[in-house]
Amino acid sequence: MFTLLVVVTSTSTSCKRHVSEEDQASVLATLSSYRDRMCACMDAPCAQSVQAELSSWSAQLGDQGARPTEQQAKQLAELATQYGACLTKILVPASPSGADAATDAAP
Repeated sequence: MFTLLVVVTSTSTSCKRHVSEEDQASVLATLSSYRDRMCACMDAPCAQSVQAELSSWSAQLGDQGARPTEQQAKQLAELATQYGACLTKILVPASPSGADAATDAAP
């Protein structure tokens, strides 16, 4: 999630020209693909692999010197949220509910 958020932040604040509709469609399609791949992961090694690829791609994207419009930034933020939710499910183990934890702790 961190990498995707960096893409959104760096492209929205540090550059001077807006992304064309065609370029934005390509970026959104690529980010959607990374989101889909992350959400399909079932273990940490898979998630780490997708994250590494996204990091590499986003570094190249950041060098292009364009920033999204407000609407484009909203779309990117939504993808970041979805990606992050999938990443979190994989990397953060589920904790037992309060009732289950109390039952497990009972002698």
